[in-house]
Amino acid sequence: MAPASRPPIAAFLGLQGIHPGVGSDTDLDTAWAALAGGEPLQDEVVADLEQQARQDARADGVVEAACLRALGLAHVGDMAAALAAGRRAFRMGRTEKLRGCEVLAGVVLARLRRLTGRAHLAARIATALRDVAPAPWHPWVEWELVLAGGADAASPGPALELRELLDAAKAGDPAGFASRLASLTQRLSRLAPMVEDLARVRTAIDPRADPAAAGPEVEAWVRGHLGYGPPPFGLAALSHADSDSTEAESVAWVVASPGAPGRRVLSAARGLAATVGDTATLPDGPGGRSDALASTLALLGPQGADDEQVFGVVYGFSYVPSLHRGTFDVALHRARALLASHGEIRREEGRISLELRQAVVLADPRSAPATDARVLGHLARSGQLSARELARHLGVSLRTTQDALRGLVEDGACQQRRAGRAVLYDLEDTTFQPPTEI
Repeated sequence: MAPASRPPIAAFLGLQGIHPGVGSDTDLDTAWAALAGGEPLQDEVVADLEQQARQDARADGVVEAACLRALGLAHVGDMAAALAAGRRAFRMGRTEKLRGCEVLAGVVLARLRRLTGRAHLAARIATALRDVAPAPWHPWVEWELVLAGGADAASPGPALELRELLDAAKAGDPAGFASRLASLTQRLSRLAPMVEDLARVRTAIDPRADPAAAGPEVEAWVRGHLGYGPPPFGLAALSHADSDSTEAESVAWVVASPGAPGRRVLSAARGLAATVGDTATLPDGPGGRSDALASTLALLGPQGADDEQVFGVVYGFSYVPSLHRGTFDVALHRARALLASHGEIRREEGRISLELRQAVVLADPRSAPATDARVLGHLARSGQLSARELARHLGVSLRTTQDALRGLVEDGACQQRRAGRAVLYDLEDTTFQPPTEI
């Protein structure tokens, strides 16, 4: 049975069996089952299925096999090749204009955009698909939409439970969080890609989770080993889902307890982080170097680090005492004042450490979104806007917004259109075009 009447996503979510459109029913059944089991078939094997579908003139089979290739490559970590395959699959699906092909290729592309850090594009794709896709596709589409920071899930299923999990973390409800985590873990147990998603989300928002549980990329972010920049796999989108805030809120917070190194969590879990023992939550500051210094020392814990290492982490370049000592001393003084009620920053023989008396939760500005990222995220949620409207929504100056838009247009991330006397900006995706009718 062709994807038009029996979408592969139904089987991928464990709702029914798969009936692919290539060769015998067992060919892609086997490929989907291997992917869902966490051991995708070798890329060459799935490539042979795609080639066989071409020879048989089965357009639906070609698209389905190409999507499987993209998902398999993503699962083994070859994200560049996965995105290339996903973009090609969508172009083929768009050309063929077969219902299942276009939706399948679209949701796969949304997933890959999110995993490669383009959550704003993933949200745009998933939103467009949800508006037109048949109901059987909504569970997967909404799963990607929630992970990309888009609208709430409307259909009962994994996406709605994921949204409730995030809400429990935000509200500081450990019991509700644990209940929804257990339910989702059971529901997704035979769907390895979604299990991987859930592990990444949990590691990034649960202060009690093992930092190594979701792989080295997420662990490096949780432990603070990455410098300035967003968390991997588009996880930053979870901190600003459905947010109309005009504040440039921190994406990450550090949870630190006496006698141990701290760890990062997404700001979506700030409420849950505050339930770790007798915890004090410090206010989100202006995001300056003193805040970055305080959060860096909290991540390092009581063993601390040399002046040069701490300075390099906080400022992003090498420490030259004759040039930077004064600036560094001022930032250190302010960080001491910030943490004075909860611990002591010690500086002895060129080494700096933080001795906490009480657990703390404090913002880490090193993961704060840049203005251009905030512009892209708001365009993904709101559609076409003028520079003045964007500046008002984001709470930044018109000049700053215009500078960000100019760079985004030059980079091809967004496009400008004239509507009468107004200039409007919208997201640009060189692959995806919203379906007009499915």
